[in-house]
Amino acid sequence: DKAVRLWTADGKSLRTLFGHTAQVTDVVWSPDGQRLASASADKNVRLWNPNGKELATLDGHNQTVTTLAWSPDGKILASGAQDNDVRLWDVSLNNAAKPLATLDGHSAPITALAWSPNSKLLASGAQDHTVRLWQSDATSLGTLGGRNELNGIIAWSPDGKMLATGTYSNKIELWSPEKHLLTIMSGHSDAITGLAWSGDGSRLASGGKDSAVRL
Repeated sequence: DKAVRLWTADGKSLRTLFGHTAQVTDVVWSPDGQRLASASADKNVRLWNPNGKELATLDGHNQTVTTLAWSPDGKILASGAQDNDVRLWDVSLNNAAKPLATLDGHSAPITALAWSPNSKLLASGAQDHTVRLWQSDATSLGTLGGRNELNGIIAWSPDGKMLATGTYSNKIELWSPEKHLLTIMSGHSDAITGLAWSGDGSRLASGGKDSAVRL
């Protein structure tokens, strides 16, 4: 319905934010909770404050913006789109944002973005079956390439020492930040659909198209 809605934790509607002119595809809060970013099929990203005031429109993509990721230090917002690009935005400014860089290594729409806990590395997954690593200054660190086609499901461990990636071939691959393949985990009978680390990093949960959750 092109709207962003804010709710209390117990389910009460607070306000509706209008501004996008097409389907809203993703929403993500800044780490300090003082700004909300929303992505849309209108090719834009919008920033809002908790009271629903629009702070800025981030215009740069030329197709639907599919996914957003705020760096843990709150300084950079990454956006991925169906134009195959990842864009970095400086959101350290008060109530504003400016473009930093365009990361154009993928050859298919972006499906996932994930920052390392120290905000130094960004992982991007796409429909080209690859995951790419980038430094926060936009330097490309190359592509993760294992024995299985990666499907864009990615999750950093809390200590930033491992990146978990899902595959279409039912496997989970664990990588080091230096792009070394650490291990391959099997168990699912269909493609991986979700990954989540426990807060202390001792457990990884995975969901699959086989209707199973594994730890």
